[in-house]
Amino acid sequence: MQSTSSESLPTPSRAGDPITRFRPQSTWLLLFLAFITFGVYYGHYTLRQTRALSPCLPEDKGRRLLAASYRVLIMGYASLVPVAALWLLPLSAGTAAVIGMLGNAWLLLWLLMHSVWSVMFRTRLNAYYGFQPGSPDWFHGFWSFFFPSLYVNYKINRIVERRPF
Repeated sequence: MQSTSSESLPTPSRAGDPITRFRPQSTWLLLFLAFITFGVYYGHYTLRQTRALSPCLPEDKGRRLLAASYRVLIMGYASLVPVAALWLLPLSAGTAAVIGMLGNAWLLLWLLMHSVWSVMFRTRLNAYYGFQPGSPDWFHGFWSFFFPSLYVNYKINRIVERRPF
């Protein structure tokens, strides 16, 4: 049974509370922006959310999370190179096939890095607030891994909606 009350949320008296720094954003808007930017917007989103959370974490955990979000951003931009090459350069069929395969391999690596960021983020947020499995605020590992930014955005929106200010 999921409760919509704010009883399971931490009190707002915590100094530097990251929830107050997360900007709610429509999950549909996030999906649309990622679609029109070929996924690069996910990198910007991960960096924004990481910057909101990392000051509240121990320095080493904040640094690792920030490094992971920069990797997602940089890899997102780098994934545009094969797309641009296929669109803009006159390539033979064989060269285009090789670039396409390399682009797909890079995309899979980027997706993995994005999922790793999401799991790191959710682990740190769950630990920071003491969210427990089964509570409505708990960030689940399965959804965090398979729908990284979309799930994180959805959960943050839910928490911010129920947050007593």
